[in-house]
Amino acid sequence: MILNTNSINAIAGTYIKSVEKISTRVETNAANANSKDEILLSNASQDFAPYLHKLSAMADMSAEKAENYKTAINSGKYEVDSQGTANDILDLCTLK
Repeated sequence: MILNTNSINAIAGTYIKSVEKISTRVETNAANANSKDEILLSNASQDFAPYLHKLSAMADMSAEKAENYKTAINSGKYEVDSQGTANDILDLCTLK
C-alpha cells in the first residue's frame, strides 16, 4: 500500500469531520438541556486514533522511489519478501 500526505490528509479529514458532527450534536443537545458541553467519541473513533497517529508519522514515498519500484516490477526484477511483509502487517496491526 502506498501512502502519501494526500491519503493521510483524506483519512484525517474524514476522522475530523466525524468528530465535528459528534461535537455539534453534543453541543446542540447540551444547549437544549441547559447542561455543560462535552464531546463523546464512539469506541470506533477512539480505536482509530492510534492508527491515525501512526499514519501521520509515516514518511511520504518519493516519486523517485515509486518510479524505481515501477521499473523493477515491470522488468520482473522486483522480489517480494513475504516473511518481511507479513511481519510488517502484524506490526501495524498490533501498533508496535
